[in-house]
Amino acid sequence: MKDATYKSPLHKMVCTTRTALWNDSCSIEEFRCSIDHEAVGATANPVIVGQVFRQELDLWRNRVLELIREKPQASEEEIVWMLTEEMSVNAARLLLPIFERERGRNGRLSIQTDPRLNRCPRAIVAQAVHFSGLAPNMIVKIPLTEAGLAASEEATHRGISINATVCFSVAAMKRAYRSIRSEGTACNCSPRSSATICTGPSSSGGTSLSPPIQVAETLQCLRRRSGGAHGEAGRGRDRLGIVAEVRGFPPGLRGGPDDAQRV
Repeated sequence: MKDATYKSPLHKMVCTTRTALWNDSCSIEEFRCSIDHEAVGATANPVIVGQVFRQELDLWRNRVLELIREKPQASEEEIVWMLTEEMSVNAARLLLPIFERERGRNGRLSIQTDPRLNRCPRAIVAQAVHFSGLAPNMIVKIPLTEAGLAASEEATHRGISINATVCFSVAAMKRAYRSIRSEGTACNCSPRSSATICTGPSSSGGTSLSPPIQVAETLQCLRRRSGGAHGEAGRGRDRLGIVAEVRGFPPGLRGGPDDAQRV
């Protein structure tokens, strides 16, 4: 748009392209900044949570000690998963206004299942059900192993929003899309819970942004049902899009008042 002022290269990207900006971190400080630049989603996985914990140790140290006192029989691993859930819920709460405003089209927090469950569909589904219940705008990340695909189909049938990941070819993305979509069509779920994202290969090159960011090309199928609260049959829409995931929302991409670009 002529004479438009943008807060940063990322803000310009969102305003001038069909790209959705996600923050590849659950750090609340970083996420508030990314939302100000029109971010509409965030991700949390064990690696990200570990990085945020080290980065924000002063904020989480007392909470960890509280969890240890509250759950004296819990293992260190169980404490870490409790911490993961709390970080995810906090980020999801910031996204909820976007989720409500856009009726589930955006505003989701992607929380990853335990990668060690990759061979057991039943265990993946059980964790997906638990994660989905943490907040209304949770989307559960499941790897597209053979067991993961089976789990994604079952979870989708139960009305759980899925982010199918570890998907390294267009053929695999299409297979996941068709398989999961068929289960979503068969289930009676509310309009806001019928979301599936297939996350494909990413690259850090070929972009005008500096420093480069990872851009994940996705088959983003967000079916929207018409009808009532019980998910009565209606015509849906399939959408293709690009999601730019920015790890840690680096300062070089945030810009500032003096860095606003005028086009």
